[in-house]
Amino acid sequence: MQFTSKTLALFVSVLVVGAAITFLSIQRLAVVAPPPQVIVCPTDAKRCEDGTYVSRVGPNCEFRACSIVVPLPTSTPPVPPLPPPVPPPTPSQGSCTSDADCASGYSCVDISPVVREGYQNLQCYKKGSPRPICLSGNTLIATPSGSKRVQSIREGEMVWSVDATGSRIVVPVKNVGHTLVPNDHKVVHLLLADDRELFVSPGHKLADGRAVGAILEGDVVDGAMVISAVLTLYNEPYTYDILPEGATGMYWAGGVLLQSTLK
Repeated sequence: MQFTSKTLALFVSVLVVGAAITFLSIQRLAVVAPPPQVIVCPTDAKRCEDGTYVSRVGPNCEFRACSIVVPLPTSTPPVPPLPPPVPPPTPSQGSCTSDADCASGYSCVDISPVVREGYQNLQCYKKGSPRPICLSGNTLIATPSGSKRVQSIREGEMVWSVDATGSRIVVPVKNVGHTLVPNDHKVVHLLLADDRELFVSPGHKLADGRAVGAILEGDVVDGAMVISAVLTLYNEPYTYDILPEGATGMYWAGGVLLQSTLK
């Protein structure tokens, strides 16, 4: 078969075009970037000064930078000293045997009105000051919501009392008070056979009018026999008392019915 010049030219053109396409395809494959390399860093962590931790990051698997820690001051300005406490007014100025032992404005008095077996607690006491014939601060007072320490009772709170017929009633507290006592003040530790217990100044009166300081072992108080009634040194700065509303002003302290010393 014989080829004409046109046929030969067309054949050559096809070869050239095909070669060009093949060349371009090879060049395109050559410039395609390889897939990125995945970097796996160790999983350990570094502890920073503030207590936090940082992990490693690529490409060099170095630890992340820690947060900037601002150092605290190593010293604080000095705190000025508190002023000395102001001493409370003292109605008592110590023991005495007569008024001559006391300063001006004070009298030598027995702050325990009841004399027990020759015992007297003579003190230089400021004229007009109330005498400590009350209860210890931890004495429990009977209230409708349960027993409550006498030192925490406030005016208006409800307590158990008795009316003129002796019936048990609930009344508000009309008045509360506390009295500073001398360092050598003594109270009666009263212990009854039914385990009721009371620390009270000797001059405080029971419901029947007897002063606690006159009670002796073997007596009967509020229906129970007295196991012990001894004077003991008082270790609190104040004695306390309350005055309930009502005709009697009585209340239960340590389970024992008492009169109030307040008016």
